[in-house]
Amino acid sequence: MLSNMSLLYVEDDPDIQEAISEILKKECGEFILASNGLEGLELFKEHRPDIILTDIRMPEMDGLEMSREILKIAPQTPIVISSAFNDNTYLLEAIDIGINEYLIKPFHLDKLFTKLDKIAQGIEIKNHLKETEYLLEQYKQAVDHTTIVSKTDLHGIITYVNEPFIKLSGYTQEELIGQPHTIMRHQDTPSEIFADMWATILNKKIWYGIIHNRAKDGTKNTLKSTITPIINHSGEIVEYLAIREDITELNHAKEVAERSAQLKGEFLANMSHEIRTPMNGILGFTELLSQAKLEHREQKYLDIINSSTHSLMGLINDILDYSKLESGKFELNYHPVDPFDEFEKMSQLFLLRMQEKDIAFNLKIDEQIPQTLEVDSLRVQQVVTNLIGNALKFTPEKGKIDFHVSLLHKSEKYANIRINVKDSGIGISAEQQRVIFKAFKQAQSSTSRKFGGTGLGLSISTNLVHLMGSDLKVKSEENKGSHFYFDLDLKISSQEALKEDQKNLHQNNEHLNFSGKILAADDNPVNRMLLEELLKPYDIELSLATNGKEALALCKETNFDLILMDIKMPVMDGITALEQLKTQNYTAPVVALTANAMEGDKNKFLNQGFDNYLAKPIILSKLLNILKTYLKNIKFSHSEDKLLANNYKENDYVDVALIMSKLSFKKSIVHKLLDMFLKTTTNTMDEIKESIELRDYEHLEASAHFLKGSAGNLRIDSIESLTREIELNSKSQNDVDYKAMYVKLDKVVNNVREEMKEILAKA
Repeated sequence: MLSNMSLLYVEDDPDIQEAISEILKKECGEFILASNGLEGLELFKEHRPDIILTDIRMPEMDGLEMSREILKIAPQTPIVISSAFNDNTYLLEAIDIGINEYLIKPFHLDKLFTKLDKIAQGIEIKNHLKETEYLLEQYKQAVDHTTIVSKTDLHGIITYVNEPFIKLSGYTQEELIGQPHTIMRHQDTPSEIFADMWATILNKKIWYGIIHNRAKDGTKNTLKSTITPIINHSGEIVEYLAIREDITELNHAKEVAERSAQLKGEFLANMSHEIRTPMNGILGFTELLSQAKLEHREQKYLDIINSSTHSLMGLINDILDYSKLESGKFELNYHPVDPFDEFEKMSQLFLLRMQEKDIAFNLKIDEQIPQTLEVDSLRVQQVVTNLIGNALKFTPEKGKIDFHVSLLHKSEKYANIRINVKDSGIGISAEQQRVIFKAFKQAQSSTSRKFGGTGLGLSISTNLVHLMGSDLKVKSEENKGSHFYFDLDLKISSQEALKEDQKNLHQNNEHLNFSGKILAADDNPVNRMLLEELLKPYDIELSLATNGKEALALCKETNFDLILMDIKMPVMDGITALEQLKTQNYTAPVVALTANAMEGDKNKFLNQGFDNYLAKPIILSKLLNILKTYLKNIKFSHSEDKLLANNYKENDYVDVALIMSKLSFKKSIVHKLLDMFLKTTTNTMDEIKESIELRDYEHLEASAHFLKGSAGNLRIDSIESLTREIELNSKSQNDVDYKAMYVKLDKVVNNVREEMKEILAKA
């Protein structure tokens, strides 16, 4: 301990001074030597040593006189006096001055150092306590200046409040001390909060929570509170310390933000309703019209209307999807799929547009990928179509787009795959890459003007990929193309599960015929007419009402099997009409029919008593699901089923009804696929022929694979099996008669093309 101390040694005897000084110099951090009391006093004033060791009898000023003067200056200074005279008079005088340490000469050095070490240790402790007290005082000042502090006794009586507490409360310190803390209680704080608080702190635990306090003028303050029981060495609670943070403004800001979010939701819901209502009519009737036989010019006009309408619906759905993702209420639906079939179908959607821009499109799916995986195919397709759509949008004519799906890793239960979309388009700078995944952002300010779009596609895709447990990434350089990719860890499923899923889908799509009476209440005449047209093929008795009041009147006359009830109607809205039906014990299921399609609307309507929910624009498949749920389905007999099938199956190779069933596409879309097949096969067959002549196995494999995928999607088994044979042989570079294979394939392709031309001519 002495090594950290400074010591003043005062001794007039030269021999003793020399002997002791040599020893003390080695032990002390700083050693100061004086020959008499007067010199010692001056050196003390100059150096302020930690400890003083002094003789008593000295010339000019003795040790006791010096000590008296020193203690006047620094009362806490430790002084050890020594003397050869064992005289109680000196000792009593030393005690009277305030000196407690005394040594008789000659003294043992061990005894001296024991005493000095003890004093040094005491100084260390005092210094540490002073430092601690100093720090604690700073902490206290910091807390007092930034937080609201109070203390109470065991009964909740206020014993201390700091200045911020006084300022917030509006009371004076005198008005608060001695009062129960309930003087500040606001009626908006539930009593359960205080019950929980007391239960916690009485159990010697710290309580955290939000408390509303009432100031003297009645002002409500919201406080984030921490209440701590102060416990003594015996383990007993002696008082309670409360530290609070005023979050009144923060709480107000939260309420404003929540209200703003609510208003935003209401605005989007209203906009959704207002836009979807006319869109419902446009989409519904264009779908019905597309099934009619039209002249080429009229069909072209209808296609333009259809394309524009679906583009507008895409913008609306982007906004609504973004709203759902932003709220964190987006759900995924995993089911078993064949990834080869699934990804090939996705790529087929773009073939016609690729051909129009003369873009080379390369699809490659790693054959090591398991045959069946559990995927949310709808959301994966949403991401993939966005990425391919962007690639197509930003790639100039005669460019190239690659869509590759590769296997990264496979375990017993899971397969990790990477989905890549790579293009030779305009590319993205490093600076622009930092913003393109954010909502409403595009690579350049001029992009939206030149290429169109909301700037939500990549943001939605990013969020969807994130929900699937991955990240959407990009590698790109300006004018050198872009490469978007993401990895998915997917559960490997069984072929049996896939077959069962496809069986259910097929059953859901069952050449349908219902028995029942339906009431549809909707104030929009276009919607009423659309419902009439949509339900015509199913032999349903349909009654129509323009508002809730008319609907109630019709319900008194007829026992309906199902009611489709619009929400927003004049005279009487759908919710009021439902309440009236409930009071009249009307038992028919009531489905909310509404253009509101915001997150949470379905649950809201179900909680209000509706049996189900159908959003506008009405999608026929969803309407049919409602009918399947609530009406009796009269299935066709086997002979009727066979007759219908024969009416469709007029050709040897192309089965339109089968394609419609398998792909869940309407006939007009199947016709477009057939037309696309006609336009692409000529070039593909030329590529196959040229590759055979050049023995270019790589290109032969790619061309055969491409044609195989097109034929497979259209369920043209003859072409699919022949191209599969060519593909497998060229992959292994087998020495077989490829020319004979081509001759056989060419004959079948020509026959198929002739059939397709006949089908399209009759359409």
